[in-house]
Amino acid sequence: MNTSRLLELYEGPQERCGFILKTGEIVEVVNICPTPTNGFDMRGEDLIRYTPIASASWHTHPGEDSNLSAGDFQSFLNWPELDHYIVGNDGVTRFRVEDGDVYVAS
Repeated sequence: MNTSRLLELYEGPQERCGFILKTGEIVEVVNICPTPTNGFDMRGEDLIRYTPIASASWHTHPGEDSNLSAGDFQSFLNWPELDHYIVGNDGVTRFRVEDGDVYVAS
């Protein structure tokens, strides 16, 4: 995955989110979180549409680094088959779920 394409999405005061499809295409979806400056949530129809054809999820941390938050940890556990990318002011970090825990992927 060429993370420079994800870095281009790091802008604005609100968290942005989406999927990386198995084709390599990056798709952005609507962030429906009530407090989008501090979190993200995806619409059910977007999850149904993209999860079967996705290899990863992504979201941004505006003004913050790409470290895993407690909310990210819980969210990632729901989708262990996907890689998860967080885009922060320090770059992009990829996470994986293995054996019920979330790890930084090498």
